[in-house]
Amino acid sequence: MVKKHINLIVTGSSQANKALELYQLLKTEFDINVIVSENAKHFVHFPDDVVIYDKLYDTDQYEIGDETDSIIFRTNVALNLVYPATVDFIAKITHGIANDLPTTLFAIANAMVPTLIFPGHHTNFEKSPFYQRNIQIIHNTNPMVKVYDTFYGVFPDGEEGHGRVYDPQDTFDEVKRVLKYNDWK
Repeated sequence: MVKKHINLIVTGSSQANKALELYQLLKTEFDINVIVSENAKHFVHFPDDVVIYDKLYDTDQYEIGDETDSIIFRTNVALNLVYPATVDFIAKITHGIANDLPTTLFAIANAMVPTLIFPGHHTNFEKSPFYQRNIQIIHNTNPMVKVYDTFYGVFPDGEEGHGRVYDPQDTFDEVKRVLKYNDWK
């Protein structure tokens, strides 16, 4: 059986360390492309055998100027999965800013590929009216994009509140459910 392809997009939240565990779960059932933002590199380190896409043009994949699509832009991707999604990433995609690989990938694929966004940030962001407005805009703009709620928890500074990203196992289970039932709405 051919495995479905998933783009795992990791942004620079302090909760990005959970992305490695999610990757380990996902690779048991899917072919995974790992795309990391520059900031995410400060929080998570994937094993050396994992190919990381972190530049728009990677000369290891093709020569600069080559018109061949990169593996991460291919049309047979079943799902884009953003885990965790920072407030910065959410603001950029809400307003059409595509200035790094994760946001460019979203801009290119959001009309064609279902995208699941799992935010992870400090509780103070969760309370921001600007953040709430951006989430509402995403919900109202594209039915192929789903933004999940965050969880209540304790943050490293001792503060409690919403903003914790989904647990990797719960995220993995949700990805399987969404792909099985074609249900990303």
